[in-house]
Amino acid sequence: MIFSLKPIKVNRNKNNLDLISTIEAIKESNQTTHFLKYMGTNSDYNDLLRQLDRYCSEFSNYNRVSSLGKPVNLQESYYQDFYSVFGSDGAENKDYFNIKFPYELSNDTLALTSKLCFRDAVQLFISIQAPNDSMLKSFIVKFLHWYELFVKDYYKNDKPNIFVFCGDIKLHEMLFLDFLSSIGIHVLYLNPYQNVSFGRIDDDTTTYQETTWLPVNEEICNFEPVIQVSVQRQIPNIPAKPQTPQPSHQNNTQELSYEQLALLSISVVMIEVLDEKRNVLGMGSGVVIHSDGYILTNFHVVAGGAYFKVTFEDNVYSEEVTDLIKYHQNYDLAVLRINADCKSIPLRINKEIVRGEKIVAISSPLGLFNTISDGIISAKRHFDDHGMLQFTAPTSPGSSGGAILDLYGNLIGVVQSGYKGQNLNLAVDNKTIQLFCSNFIENIV
Repeated sequence: MIFSLKPIKVNRNKNNLDLISTIEAIKESNQTTHFLKYMGTNSDYNDLLRQLDRYCSEFSNYNRVSSLGKPVNLQESYYQDFYSVFGSDGAENKDYFNIKFPYELSNDTLALTSKLCFRDAVQLFISIQAPNDSMLKSFIVKFLHWYELFVKDYYKNDKPNIFVFCGDIKLHEMLFLDFLSSIGIHVLYLNPYQNVSFGRIDDDTTTYQETTWLPVNEEICNFEPVIQVSVQRQIPNIPAKPQTPQPSHQNNTQELSYEQLALLSISVVMIEVLDEKRNVLGMGSGVVIHSDGYILTNFHVVAGGAYFKVTFEDNVYSEEVTDLIKYHQNYDLAVLRINADCKSIPLRINKEIVRGEKIVAISSPLGLFNTISDGIISAKRHFDDHGMLQFTAPTSPGSSGGAILDLYGNLIGVVQSGYKGQNLNLAVDNKTIQLFCSNFIENIV
């Protein structure tokens, strides 16, 4: 077999000695790849991270995480194919040119490079760890899950690609960072707690160490990038935040009555989407997923907006914000943040959703605030790269972004769309929600 493609060769730069000079070098040129380890701190670490988030998210395709997460909903037969090709017995197997990754890069040269670098990562893991078959398969499963989860965020345009991992790290994760750097993504590994070394992997990194260390129990702030929108706007003055009423959201072990489920509507909001002149473009619903004011909704609800007016039930609290924290067009999900303390609804993830299961929907169809309806899960669907729930509870325009709850008061889906004239409605499922906004979810049951 003859291959016409050649993999890219990444020139890793090891000349920059600190975080600031590395970031500036990345901004000025995307011809070399940087892999920097920044150990310790000499200032307010969370303030440093916030500045890093805001600055880098403006000029690059940017991601910052403190954990790569655990694989969910694995297709074992699919990963077994990778094990047979890339595992210890398949080290020289040339089929890796033909096997497809869970997410395929559209650029053929990058796709080929990814496969070669993936092969190298597996071989490096084998040489460091001397794993048995079970350990090697576990590594491959994790690696492919992380590849699908993170690589799709990059190579979308001509901007530099930056991936930041902050905090303690394991060998599997460091190998994945090394892989990202090998395919041309700038990697910054920050650890304010301790100096970390992984032998041969360090040969491709530049390490910069500050003079002090954080206590191991000190928390690191979440990733809060600035999202650029298509209109020019000024951030409005936000008044001092009032306290919103706090419903009783317990992780119940018994089914709730419909009257009890209705009380959870205080954690479901109505969202008005405004243009730069504050004309209403449309409206939808949203669900509080964290008590610090993080609101989950559909991307199509907020797309194109300059301002977002978020209102709680019975106008107990209303706020106009511009903080679109994160979005994903394929998942049709987005996260807003408001300046209020509120009660979140826990996300159900540890118990499988089944067809025929009873559910309750809370949303604002046609602007009728927090209408509650019941139904069942009529089917579980899969579209493109994410899961959907088909349900029978009625929806209308304005329902998008609303909550689908089980009878225990846990969030299992976010209303996405309905079909006219039929009782066929769809919601983004709980596993997709977890993949999209794991950093913002407060409670998982």
